[in-house]
Amino acid sequence: MYTDEGEAEELKCCYSVGSFGPFPITFYRLNGKVFYHPQEFDECGPFASLKKALEDAASEFGSSSGGFYENLKDARNHAEWMRKQGFSVE
Repeated sequence: MYTDEGEAEELKCCYSVGSFGPFPITFYRLNGKVFYHPQEFDECGPFASLKKALEDAASEFGSSSGGFYENLKDARNHAEWMRKQGFSVE
C-alpha cells in the first residue's frame, strides 16, 4: 500500500456496513504509527498500536447501525439483517 508519505505496511482489514453494503476498513503502519482508513470515510490516526486503532474503530463504527466486523461474512450477514429491518442498504 502506498501513500503520499511512502509505503505503508497493511496490518489488518475489518468491515462495516454502509448504504452500498459492506465496506473495508484497512489498518496499516506508516513511519512507526498505525492508521486506519474506512473506504467511505477519512483516514483516522495516528495510533500508538494496532490494538488502540482497533478499539477506536470499534467505538466509531460499532456504535453505528453499520457495526464493526473483523470478517466479511459477518458484515454481509449484518447487511442482510439491516435490509430486513428496512434500512436502505444495497
